[in-house]
Amino acid sequence: MHTRQGGVVIIEPFVTRETVRPESLGINCVDLPDVKIARVNRGRLEGNIAYLDFHFLIATKNGVEHLFDPSPMGVFPRAVFNDIMEDNGFDVDYVEPGLMERTGLFVGVRS
Repeated sequence: MHTRQGGVVIIEPFVTRETVRPESLGINCVDLPDVKIARVNRGRLEGNIAYLDFHFLIATKNGVEHLFDPSPMGVFPRAVFNDIMEDNGFDVDYVEPGLMERTGLFVGVRS
């Protein structure tokens, strides 16, 4: 264990089973004089793995390039995070909202 008694560990999952949004859509764009970038995604869920399926279009004076990044990540219920922290000697509180709107923070204090 790397955390001393009384030490604090804070975990903020990007998504949990309770907050994952399969088939969500997203877009972000950069519009600068010498480069244009579009990042478009459609989420999907396969078992405990969420894929964001990012497609990037990058345009410069030399042409347009397409890149793909599936960005897989594990998706687990809140209880799994809580149980792992408790099993490793932490007293755990779940605090909502977290830094991101859609999820909270697991705050563990080492016993």
